[in-house]
Amino acid sequence: MGNLVLSFLFILQSYTGVEFLRMGVGSRSIALGNTYIGISDDPYGIFCNPAGISNVHYLHFSSFYGRWFLDTDLGSIAGAIPLGNRGVLGFGIRGLYTDKIEQRTEEDPWNYNYYSAYFLNPSIAYARRVNNFSFGIGLNGINAKIESETGYTIFLNAGIGYYTELVDFGFALSNLGGKILNTGLPVNVRSGLCIKPFSNLHLSADIIKPFEDKFSYNIGIEYLLVDILALRLGCNNDFYSESFIKKLSGGIGFRAGNITIDYSASSSGVFGLTHFFTLSYSIPKKKKEPVREILAREKMMSVTYLKQGIRYYYMGKYEEALYSWDLSLIWDPGNKEALKCIAKAEKKLKDKRIEVFLADGEKKFNQGNYLEAIYNFEKVLELDSDLSKARNLKLEAERILKKGVSEDIAEKIEQGIFNFKLSNYKKAIEIWNEILKLKPNNKTIQSYINNAKRKMNDEISITLVDIDNYVSQGSLKNASDLVTRMLKKYPDSDRFKKQSLFVEQKINEIINKHLEEGRKLLSAGEYIKAEKEFHAILEYYPKNSKALIYLEEIKKQISRSEKEYAERYYLLGIDAYTKNNFELAIEYWEKVLGIDPSYTNVKKNLKRARIKLSELKK
Repeated sequence: MGNLVLSFLFILQSYTGVEFLRMGVGSRSIALGNTYIGISDDPYGIFCNPAGISNVHYLHFSSFYGRWFLDTDLGSIAGAIPLGNRGVLGFGIRGLYTDKIEQRTEEDPWNYNYYSAYFLNPSIAYARRVNNFSFGIGLNGINAKIESETGYTIFLNAGIGYYTELVDFGFALSNLGGKILNTGLPVNVRSGLCIKPFSNLHLSADIIKPFEDKFSYNIGIEYLLVDILALRLGCNNDFYSESFIKKLSGGIGFRAGNITIDYSASSSGVFGLTHFFTLSYSIPKKKKEPVREILAREKMMSVTYLKQGIRYYYMGKYEEALYSWDLSLIWDPGNKEALKCIAKAEKKLKDKRIEVFLADGEKKFNQGNYLEAIYNFEKVLELDSDLSKARNLKLEAERILKKGVSEDIAEKIEQGIFNFKLSNYKKAIEIWNEILKLKPNNKTIQSYINNAKRKMNDEISITLVDIDNYVSQGSLKNASDLVTRMLKKYPDSDRFKKQSLFVEQKINEIINKHLEEGRKLLSAGEYIKAEKEFHAILEYYPKNSKALIYLEEIKKQISRSEKEYAERYYLLGIDAYTKNNFELAIEYWEKVLGIDPSYTNVKKNLKRARIKLSELKK
């Protein structure tokens, strides 16, 4: 039993003071070789790096116990309470106790009795995160009793952390305070690094420098085999042993719902192997908005757009009616009345367009403008391929156009007409210019070229006006999409190039404004408002890396369940769709499917958005 006396002398005082304060707390930390400065994300961070508790997003409570060597009990209970935007409050107590210390005298070493000893370390800490950085400070006490001697003192722990998807870093100053039982506390500085090459693999290392001792280091590795099981291995070089094997530790972690169980085993040198167990329980925040309320909102919005469409329909504004009913179906794809209304309005709009194109075609035909007549008759046939009047007039116009020319020139004329019908005026002009090289005096072909040039210039002028209108209305996304499409069609157009630069400049100004405002809000802990700023950036560029990184950081700060995120992304997708931002709507709804493949209505909405995006790119 003499070894036990020696062990307690070791605990009380070595080179650096009360060694009890240097012991690992929590099975996960011990399994990783006591490397926890950079990786800490549970309540036990209050004992090593208080900044780490800023990574706790739910109410979290944990208990830890180990039967240390020679009947010594080591344990702790700790908890962390997120305070929303105001940070995280941590609290806990750890202790060590034994009642089997032998007491002998030099005069009579064969007779002895037992006395008890304990150490208690209560702690309360606060941490707050700002962007990727966090800071924390903890107020601690230590109460010790060995036989009849007792003592108490207070001390501070402080730390900082920097957390990203790939690397976590921490730095901590521990045990800064007074003496206890005439013994100084083991003041030390520690820095820790955790590298995450994969989402399920964590490589951690700590460097420790006690103020009155030499440097040491600890290393650990954690592998998440599946979502519920973690394997861990570590090496604690801070342990006083010459044997590398005796410095090793290991353990596993198992999670079932809100409960996590961790186990670790580590060497205690000549005293053998020690086993530790941790039981943790987290309490996620309850949903603020029940699913039934969101569904009720969807029904209400669908009915609102349905009624709006009906009003437009009876005013003869069929395109506006169709747009309203399309939005009605996005809010509620099962709205049968909206589907019936769409079918009725599409027929009305189709009949109206046929009437306009047919009348315009007949007018151009009678004027001898056969090229534009063909264009209008083709539009009629696209709407109703069985309309014989339009087909016959189109064939007659084509026959007149090719009358008196050779077969190869007739073929080129046909190619030009085909591109003209597709509004590909530039290509049509190129083809007809080839004919002019062979027949430079052909006034008919020259008239076709002039007609196509006029159409092309009209299209460019009208589009430039549309772009200006979008800009003045603040619809920069629509302006950007339109100028991008026109540059694909007219890549040499200086006017579109100039407009493109102007629109991009305006968009970049707005994005930078949202970024700046979002960062300020993030630093102030206003996560919900900051989230809106970064989502606003995605309206222009759905894959903007800066906005996506900040949103991931915010996601760590806001306590939402997977179900809540699915609902949020679904509604964000609807908002994007109503702004004709189909690409962004698809991005959000694909995220919904990634969370919940059976989410109501999302597949139908994705199909509509993809059709709309395909039509927009034509």
